[in-house]
Amino acid sequence: MRPLIIAVLAAFAAFAASPARPATPFPPRAAGPDLALAVTAAQGAVRACRQRGFPIAVLVVDSAGEPEVLLVREGAPQIAASFARRKTALTMRYHDASGAVAARAAGDTKLAAEIKADPAIGMALPGALPIIAGGKQVGAIAASGAGSAKMDEDCARAGLDTIARRLR
Repeated sequence: MRPLIIAVLAAFAAFAASPARPATPFPPRAAGPDLALAVTAAQGAVRACRQRGFPIAVLVVDSAGEPEVLLVREGAPQIAASFARRKTALTMRYHDASGAVAARAAGDTKLAAEIKADPAIGMALPGALPIIAGGKQVGAIAASGAGSAKMDEDCARAGLDTIARRLR
């Protein structure tokens, strides 16, 4: 029994004395607007809709479609954030405003079926716009909950307009 205890203690001492091995690092966040710009765009969209009397959710995603900023104003519909996520997924996949993709899908059954089959999208909802910097899509911004698809897109555009000159 004593040799087993000594072996266990020796193993523990060797483990404790060895330098800590870092866990496999996660990859860095994908390219996208920096956080300050993403926050500014989201706040601009919320402000534009608030001035019109609409409580909305706004989502800004990076080039991989991962959330950077999500703002949900008090009184926004419960489903608004979920719809904003679907809208940005549509914009990221098709590299166009979600409203433009929705319009194309209305006349293209193959495209409509492709959208419906994608669990991240499910339906073509207007209200998201691509964020372009240096000629490349680096993200998307979506607004949801303004009461109409046009108003959602107008609010997203107002947010995007607040950072447009600073995108490189």
